[in-house]
Amino acid sequence: MTQLAREVLVSRTHEYLRRYQPRLIGMTGSAYRHLAAAALAAVTTDEVRLEAGIATSLDETVRVILGDRHHAPRGLLSRLMQSRVHELGGAPPEAIALELTPTMPGVMDDIAREFPMHTGLITDIGSGQLDLFDRVELVAHEMLSLLVTLPKDGHAVLNGDDPLVRALESHVRANMVWYGSTPDCQVQLSSVRPLAEYRHRYEVASLIPGVVCEVRIYGKPYELRLPHIIFAHHALAIIGGLATASTLPLNLSRVLHRLSQFRPPAGWGCLTPGVEGSYLIDESAQATPESMCASLRALGKLPVDRRLAILGDLPDLGNMTTHWYREIGTQAGKNAQVVILVGDHMRAAGASAVAAGADVHHFETSAEVSGWLVSYLHAGDVALVSGGADTRLQQAVEKLSASTNA
Repeated sequence: MTQLAREVLVSRTHEYLRRYQPRLIGMTGSAYRHLAAAALAAVTTDEVRLEAGIATSLDETVRVILGDRHHAPRGLLSRLMQSRVHELGGAPPEAIALELTPTMPGVMDDIAREFPMHTGLITDIGSGQLDLFDRVELVAHEMLSLLVTLPKDGHAVLNGDDPLVRALESHVRANMVWYGSTPDCQVQLSSVRPLAEYRHRYEVASLIPGVVCEVRIYGKPYELRLPHIIFAHHALAIIGGLATASTLPLNLSRVLHRLSQFRPPAGWGCLTPGVEGSYLIDESAQATPESMCASLRALGKLPVDRRLAILGDLPDLGNMTTHWYREIGTQAGKNAQVVILVGDHMRAAGASAVAAGADVHHFETSAEVSGWLVSYLHAGDVALVSGGADTRLQQAVEKLSASTNA
């Protein structure tokens, strides 16, 4: 896109924002932003007209705000006409949620300065972007750009359980909404317990039946049933979506009811029936070292006979590569009886997994691993599938799902 075309489209976007004044919600984080964004979209149904999209650059931000659903490159005139068609096509959005996923340093700063948000959410700060930043502290600095431009009457929704997120507090002038497990959080996740412990109150039909959360929202206690959520750290991400929803004019009872029906998007922690009566916990979309280790620890707590960990390469981890693959291997070996590693880099986790007592296998591609697992999985097996997007483990999930092999 030429500089002139970019300036015209940015000007058109500002015109649109001035005319309709939708609330801009920026949502970012290393591992859980998409889960929180999906939860927010689920609970706003029928009450707030919300549009949402992923913004990886200033150009993508313009595209989302103007309601352009076409990702392929197009000319300036076509994009301007599309924005007018969208504008005339129905009631304008009351809020626009932008899932901010920067693809290079400085992108989030460019977006936040050009289009300051009214609400900003940070779900977590981890090592998933060390291919772009040398240190995790620089990842935090990039995400801080979202917060420093928030207005005083805006809201910063922050994960109080993440020490790197906590450290950003002094830079925020907006109203802060903390969520997490500590009592100082306005939206407190007091406890997360397996739904199986509530069999006397709820129907439990699955081998892995989800969780029940005790939540305090501005001091008032609520019970939130999440039958499609397996791990506690996924529940925390959904609470981040709930905390963001609390800044909107929504009926809280309806919000909690809708969350109880929420299913994670494919690749972000959803439970999928697999071949031969097995189950797949699908985290194939975009894992980080921290999220992968958290899920491995949670996998180890599931009351099942055989646990498998199918782990794919992660993006470049810089000078933390050796540390993280060793830690991933250790956690995999401790919490799964069978560890299946996919990709050249993940091979480095093998020695730690063997030392921790696991049966370890290695494959170069997701196609190879799915071909082998079709005849290896059996009834009652639970397999965590986690890795970076480039490993394409979502293809393995598709090939191993019960629906594909019906």
